[in-house]
Amino acid sequence: MMVLLENCATENAPQLVFANLLWRHGSRSPVTSYPSDPYNGKPIWPQGPGQLTNVGMRQQHELGQYFRQRYNNFLSKHYKRSEIYVRSTDVDRTLMSAECNMAGLYPPSGRQKWNGTNTTWQPLPVHTVPEDTDLLLIYPAPHCPKYFELLSEIYQSKIYKLLQAKYAPFLKEIANLTQWNGKLSIMQAWIGVQDVLVLEKSVNLPLPSWVTEERLAKLNEIAGLDIAILFGGVNPGYRVKVAKAGGAGNLLKTIVHNIDSAINGKTESTYKIVAYSAHDTTLAALLIAVDAFDMTQPPLASSIMFEVYRMTSGNQPSYTVKTFYRNSVDHDPLPLSILGCDFECPFEEFKERIASITPDDPDKECGRSTLQDDQIWRLRYSSSSLLVLIWIVIVLVGIIVAFRSKKSEVRFSKV
Repeated sequence: MMVLLENCATENAPQLVFANLLWRHGSRSPVTSYPSDPYNGKPIWPQGPGQLTNVGMRQQHELGQYFRQRYNNFLSKHYKRSEIYVRSTDVDRTLMSAECNMAGLYPPSGRQKWNGTNTTWQPLPVHTVPEDTDLLLIYPAPHCPKYFELLSEIYQSKIYKLLQAKYAPFLKEIANLTQWNGKLSIMQAWIGVQDVLVLEKSVNLPLPSWVTEERLAKLNEIAGLDIAILFGGVNPGYRVKVAKAGGAGNLLKTIVHNIDSAINGKTESTYKIVAYSAHDTTLAALLIAVDAFDMTQPPLASSIMFEVYRMTSGNQPSYTVKTFYRNSVDHDPLPLSILGCDFECPFEEFKERIASITPDDPDKECGRSTLQDDQIWRLRYSSSSLLVLIWIVIVLVGIIVAFRSKKSEVRFSKV
């Protein structure tokens, strides 16, 4: 009797059928700096600005190992192209992060040791599109006039002005300490100061003596605040508008489509996992859109996991979505409530709630031209080619006419 109960419990337990993963790249070199940075002009970052560091590579490799442990009974031990699809933004650090992640998830064994017994890595496909045309993972989305109209309104709002006033004394202090030229804005404090310090700290570089725990915590607070500002997270009336016009609405719409395809077999290649390698702004835009942002910048190599489970207790299977946010290696991933739905959110309810913040037509709702950049380029190229062709025809006709005229003159003289 006990055996039968155990079997029934196992059979009726929720079964993982699909996961959509999204992660931030690992530690990188700063993209800019502040004037008094002690590491300015020193060969600290051999690959230049914005590039994945060795620490970042290890972070992503360890994240891939974590995914292997988490999904070991779900994915095949050996890499199978039919089971996983990986896409990255077209940026060096995210592409390399995806490769390091996959090296941790799929260490080669057996026949997949392509270069001898010492091989610990195998090449796996990572897909991408040009940054200028990436409406899925680059946020704010490129070429979205409507988004920048909304952002301009946010910058003019009373809430934003109150925030500027609240942090003005601290920003002035930081401007003096960093020898900043002119007034330091909230965004400059994030990109030009906080980002630099966090990245230097991530590779164990000693920070200047003025960087106390209190000041760094305040800078971290400002970084989270500015990210929230970018995606309507501090103005309640703008969260949904921004999500549709250039925020993460299109990404969430795609995630719902991926889940739908997986559980209903709508595509020939039904993946077990779809993974996206992106940026802090990508994760933050998504968290803000679903009203789950904790006002903290997503850490390096942090990840969001949408897991879909099949429930088999009824006559027909039902599906539940569980969402986790792994923002630290020191504790288990945090369960997230998506737009007020319970952590174990029925897929149909999840789908309905996500639909309320997603664009029907991403190009139209962000104000993007109906002609994509590559289409415009082809149109210009075609027009230019046609003009060149017309010019060649005109020249050839002129040569023929001139030749015939000359020939007539010769014949007339002979006569």
